[in-house]
Amino acid sequence: MGKNDMKMKGSPVPLQTISLSHLKQKSHETVSISTTNYDGVLEEVPTNLNCNGYFSITSSKTTYYATETQLDAQTWINVLHNARQESITSKMGHSKIPVRREIEYVNMMGKKIVDQKKRIADLIKRKEMDEVEMICLQGGSGGPDPRGYFG
Repeated sequence: MGKNDMKMKGSPVPLQTISLSHLKQKSHETVSISTTNYDGVLEEVPTNLNCNGYFSITSSKTTYYATETQLDAQTWINVLHNARQESITSKMGHSKIPVRREIEYVNMMGKKIVDQKKRIADLIKRKEMDEVEMICLQGGSGGPDPRGYFG
């Protein structure tokens, strides 16, 4: 497998930062989430007719997944939890599992993409803050322009 043969698809998520939740089906139409949103209201996710198992992965945002059975959902959670633990152990240098060169390369490519997305998000936040500051300096409250000596 050559380096030029590989193309990353999707949006990688650093395993060290994820949080996993098993979701319980509340009714035939919704799944309840154990956490509440910013308004203090219990969040609900619509269900799928062919799915009985649900879980979520939270990193910078929460993504919901549905599986055919609850056992499948629990299996996904267990596998991702074990991968997260191994990733943390490996990063600390305590892993006893050798990592193949191809996996190291894929991890490096994923880290580059995650770092690039973080830099872009930081630039956007900084730009938004600059715009907020400019609005405040320009008297963005809708009142009259400030009076005084500007020379």
